[in-house]
Order: sequence, then structure tokens, then C-alpha cells
Amino acid sequence: MLPLIVGKAEIPEFLEDKIYIDLRERYLSGILQLVGMIHRLDKYRVSSALSAREPQSVLDVWELLEEIGFDPYVVLGEQDFQEVLRYGGRLAGPNYLQFDPQALLESKAVSEHIKSFAKEFRRKAERGNLEMKLGHG
Repeated sequence: MLPLIVGKAEIPEFLEDKIYIDLRERYLSGILQLVGMIHRLDKYRVSSALSAREPQSVLDVWELLEEIGFDPYVVLGEQDFQEVLRYGGRLAGPNYLQFDPQALLESKAVSEHIKSFAKEFRRKAERGNLEMKLGHG
């Protein structure tokens, strides 16, 4: 069990010497630490990344995860996964696909929902990662 401290909660005395994630003031940093713990990323690398740069957005968290060697992915619902696959995605393994966000944006057949999703990923692609992995559960 990993306690998460949120809102205006005070840290209970019995947790003071335990491991917990504090999401009260540095929420995005806490999310990065949580992902690090869940995926058993090296604690030193996570803390070094946070010392170098405080994440200001979810995209920053994503980039910091990549910088420390984690390959993040997005989980989609079955219908969204199939739509991306149908309009240019390529299976990269069981339940994983890769896609070019620009191809989705240029397709007249892609839903507005997937286009807005692709716009976010295109911004990521413009920063150097042209193929994004998606999974579905």
C-alpha cells in the first residue's frame, strides 16, 4: 500500500517515517514519483530529474519519464484504439500500436475526438518523438 496525501490533509503521525506521495503542493512532481514507484524506476534518476526541472504540465511529466528511460504510453478504450488503428496506426505488439499524429489530423474520416487527441500528440512529435505508443485494456 502506498499512501497518497491530497487536499488539505495533514500527514498522520504514523506515516511520518513511512514512504508516501505528497500531492498537496507539487502535484505533478508527485505524479512523476508515483509513476516511478509503480513502474519501479530508479529512485535516484527520478529525484535527479525532479531536481533538474519541476514539471509544469502533464507533457512535462511525460518528457521527464522519457528522459529517465521510461517509455510511457497512453491507454485507450477499445473504440478509440480501433479508430486509430483503422486510420493509419500500426500494431507494434499485442494491444499496442504506433501512429503518426499528422496522418490522423489530415484524415477526413477520423472523429473530432481522435483529432483532438492527435493534436496533443503532434505537439509531442514536434519535440522529437514522431511515433507514439498506445495500448488498450
